[in-house]
Amino acid sequence: MFILQLDPTYWFPVHFPFAKDGKWHTATFDGCFVRMDSEQLAAFEEEVRQHKLTDSQVAPRVLVNWRGVAGPDRTEIAYSAEALADACRKFPSLASNIVATWHSTHHKVAEKNF
Repeated sequence: MFILQLDPTYWFPVHFPFAKDGKWHTATFDGCFVRMDSEQLAAFEEEVRQHKLTDSQVAPRVLVNWRGVAGPDRTEIAYSAEALADACRKFPSLASNIVATWHSTHHKVAEKNF
């Protein structure tokens, strides 16, 4: 049965590359994202374009929680806007990958197998 109602948020894995010790590594965590209907999405994308918002400004508006993020001592770090901002400062590609993940989950086009 197809139920015409979705939760206002959803979990989806976020992958992002970073360099360490002369090699590329990929980190992964689960992000909880804001779900937008087509009207909300169009309005938000227009706001992003109009105000030329950066990925660092968009990421905290679309990511509302995470799991699988830990500090150097492997203790899990609770999500907060401050923790996200700190992580984005430490890993410059993080904000872009958060936004790209969120964007792709709203715009994924069905792929046809031939």
